[in-house]
Amino acid sequence: MVCGPDRYCPETARTLISTAKRFQELPEVDHAAASGEIGLDRAVAVSRFAGRDDSLDLLSEMAGFDIAGIRHLAARRGRMSRLDEEFSFESRYASMRPNLDEST
Repeated sequence: MVCGPDRYCPETARTLISTAKRFQELPEVDHAAASGEIGLDRAVAVSRFAGRDDSLDLLSEMAGFDIAGIRHLAARRGRMSRLDEEFSFESRYASMRPNLDEST
């Protein structure tokens, strides 16, 4: 597929669409990007870092990081929110059953 001045590459289009969807949950980041306070690359990185249960002021928390630093934090976080982590912990269980040779 050819990317030209009036067309977006598939990767760019995918990034723009996923960021637009994340902006619905992050109005402060959306407003900052729309007003030109932050660039698109920073808005994409901050929106990827955000979890669904964050009550942080993301823009001020991420102000001290460059874009690569925000991406690194988002990768380390693994897109798991506190609610996801709590659910994962609560739903763990161990099941021990005897095998056919009666060992466990």
